[in-house]
Amino acid sequence: MGIEDMFKKTKEFFSGSISREEALKKIEAHPVKKQAYNKLAAEDPAKADKYIEFIQSHPVAKYVKWNEEKQIFQDAGLYGLSGLEAKKSEGGGVK
Repeated sequence: MGIEDMFKKTKEFFSGSISREEALKKIEAHPVKKQAYNKLAAEDPAKADKYIEFIQSHPVAKYVKWNEEKQIFQDAGLYGLSGLEAKKSEGGGVK
């Protein structure tokens, strides 16, 4: 990854939002996201739209998962990391 790509990813991370077209390009360029989107589009178009909206507002999401209880998409990688941080801060050390 070159410096321009790193700058672009940093900008996306801090801006927090990209256009629908940019989100669709990200989905198309990522084999797992593309497969997930195509499956959603075939089975539940409304959920496929929510998927695009999630990518728009979370452009650096790595592990996108559907939370059935909350009826929203989440970045599973992000929540795993925050869980590790919570365990680390409880007793001052890592459990």
